[in-house]
Amino acid sequence: METAKVVVGNLATVFTIINYASGIQICRNIYAKGNTIDVSPLPFLAGILTTFIWLQYGVKKEDTILMWVNSIGLLLQLSFLICFHLHTKLKRPLHLKMFTLAAILAAIFCEVNYVVKNKDTSLNILGFIGCAAALFFFSSPLATVAQVVRSQSTESLPFPLILSAFLVSSLWTLYGVLCDDVFIYVPNFMGALITSCQLALFLIYPSASL
Repeated sequence: METAKVVVGNLATVFTIINYASGIQICRNIYAKGNTIDVSPLPFLAGILTTFIWLQYGVKKEDTILMWVNSIGLLLQLSFLICFHLHTKLKRPLHLKMFTLAAILAAIFCEVNYVVKNKDTSLNILGFIGCAAALFFFSSPLATVAQVVRSQSTESLPFPLILSAFLVSSLWTLYGVLCDDVFIYVPNFMGALITSCQLALFLIYPSASL
């Protein structure tokens, strides 16, 4: 069981980092254009929030795999946000969003490290916040699914990213089951379910680009 957990965890880490690296292409496009028009900073801000929460969860749980993958993810998301900041002309609205995020992260950090003394309670707080954030972000593609059904076309869906997200969610679901950790497998199972629905759309409405 322990060997299976390590193997699945390492696979999940590799695919997650590959998934995170999709932001590199976005930053390359920003650099090439010299501006951030038509690009939102929200995915980077959301990435910082989720990786920070799960990094704290991994530290509290003493889970090396969670610590590694979220440390790398946090550094990548911070790098993407810095790239966005350097090229955006709307710095004041971005600064407000960054300040709000920093305040939220500071509040979470203080709550689970200084206010709450019980380790299990801290884990539950981080787990519930992490689950809520993950379910919120996983549910966001549902609007796109509805649009595809109406238009009967999957041209607007990024097949490689969806396939990658499905693999990542499936691997973390399996890892959560092996660890018997409901906070890991529940949101990732939902993510795998949603992305599998998106993949099914490519069978129902085949894209000419595939």
